[in-house]
Amino acid sequence: MTTNSFPMRFSHGAGQMALLPDHAPDLNPVKYLWVRLQRGALARSCPRSLSESKITLRNELRSGQRRQSIVTACWKQAGLW
Repeated sequence: MTTNSFPMRFSHGAGQMALLPDHAPDLNPVKYLWVRLQRGALARSCPRSLSESKITLRNELRSGQRRQSIVTACWKQAGLW
């Protein structure tokens, strides 16, 4: 299977799923999401414990889920949109 065939999209109800290549980080929008997290909220936080770190990460991920523009930007940066 070539990277030209990615992403393969499937719809079911209101949700969509896309299969992405395993070993092509430049085509993986999750990479861009992690960069955004590392340079944003995680860079500004100084957690005192692992649980505080998890809370910060979870809150930022939820914030990104609610903002469609962030998700779209990650897909566009990967060249898959």
